[in-house]
Amino acid sequence: METDDQCKLIRNWIERQVLEQIADYLARGRALAGRDYALLRRHWIAQMALWSSKTASPEDHKLREDIQAEMRIRGFQPPYEAVKDDLLRLAAMAQDAAEAQQHGRRRFRRAADAAYEALRASTKSGSKSMAET
Repeated sequence: METDDQCKLIRNWIERQVLEQIADYLARGRALAGRDYALLRRHWIAQMALWSSKTASPEDHKLREDIQAEMRIRGFQPPYEAVKDDLLRLAAMAQDAAEAQQHGRRRFRRAADAAYEALRASTKSGSKSMAET
């Protein structure tokens, strides 16, 4: 997948959550309403770096979402162009997670198949021994 497509994929995933984030942010009182846009922008960029480096805490994620919500309320898009490398790292993390999940499913299916075959084999051998007696 092209790097621009990867960035768009993560950006679209983030954007699908905007309405829910705005509602949550407004319900909690719009704490960032008085903050300067330039400050919000810098903090959002820093929060994206934390997220993509896997060091973001749940509080960091909430702050990033609140900043995004405040930007949207003011009619601004988050500055995605400033975090392209972070978006690419997030896309790679998402791909790794999807592959790990797929690997887990395959491993489960193999274990389930082996258990089924063992059960079938034990049933066949149990049937033979019953028939012999």
